[in-house]
Amino acid sequence: MHKLIVHNLIVNKGKILLIKRSYKSEDGSKNIYGGYWDFPGGKVDDRETPREALIREAREEIGIDVNVVDIFYEFSNYIENKDYVYTTLVYLSQIDIEDEIRLSDEHTDYMWITAEDLLNSNIDCVLSVRPSIEKLLFSHIF
Repeated sequence: MHKLIVHNLIVNKGKILLIKRSYKSEDGSKNIYGGYWDFPGGKVDDRETPREALIREAREEIGIDVNVVDIFYEFSNYIENKDYVYTTLVYLSQIDIEDEIRLSDEHTDYMWITAEDLLNSNIDCVLSVRPSIEKLLFSHIF
């Protein structure tokens, strides 16, 4: 089985938006990677394109419309105990800097952090965050 995940890598004024995952899912079950920092995003639904999912997930998780720029990074890993592959597509996205972040119940906090500060920290992040940030630094996009 294969699961497709999409994430918004949002850079604004040299800082990256991260959101902290809550410990409980919407249905009350334990949230995988609860307490970890992540990019806004989530699963691509049936009959939904990755770009549509990015826009929907940003509205749901941070209350903001994003402008999806381009695909930036792909990360895949096999989850042996569940016998499926997760593929995460990270897209560069933009937001209006005047928009206020409004977190859903799926997240407990957010922060804007520089790539350098993130990579030099002990912040717990989901698997796709650090490699995406490393690529961002080496690509000289900002």
